[in-house]
Amino acid sequence: MSTQNEMGRRRLAGVVGAAVGVIVIALVVVFLVTRPSDGDGDTGADSEASAQQLPDNPSSDFTPGSLETVPVEEVEPASPVGLDEKAALGPDISATLEALRPVKGTARGAGEIAGPALQVKIAVTNGSDEKIDLGRAVVEVTYGKKRTPGMELSGPGAAPFPAALAAGDTAEGTYVFGVPKDARGRVQVTIAYTAGQPPAVFEGDASQEGR
Repeated sequence: MSTQNEMGRRRLAGVVGAAVGVIVIALVVVFLVTRPSDGDGDTGADSEASAQQLPDNPSSDFTPGSLETVPVEEVEPASPVGLDEKAALGPDISATLEALRPVKGTARGAGEIAGPALQVKIAVTNGSDEKIDLGRAVVEVTYGKKRTPGMELSGPGAAPFPAALAAGDTAEGTYVFGVPKDARGRVQVTIAYTAGQPPAVFEGDASQEGR
């Protein structure tokens, strides 16, 4: 009888010991899982610091750009004058056509086509008190009812305006444009020398042999 009691106590002790071991292992696992790591602690601190540095309203300092359309000033050409008349280029500055004669245009530049052309000689007089810049002067020729642009050619006799024109002086520039012989009944010659001033426009019949 005593032997059976002793064996029972041993079994009970073994069961209790196994149960205690399982509980201890479970507690260790729970501790390891729930314990915050060093990296997690630093990340939390950094996140908190970053959150403190952010403004309450991040978009409050944003200033959008203006969407208002800025109008571009357009300068309309002056009313055309006759081929023999004087045209205004600006205050105290005028232009005249000194010559308008037919020539056989020569082509030396890229895209140019030799053929019937008009040689245009323009004189600009500076009646102002200051030197003016002619280095950017632009001369154009159109012909016909549709004002077809004439192609600028290399010659003969092409000589652009000088870069500058002193006060009280006159300078000449010679330009050559391809214009068919049968399309010279209505020709426009336009010259512009600076932005902000309307171009001068000459218009008339250039079908006569030279002038």
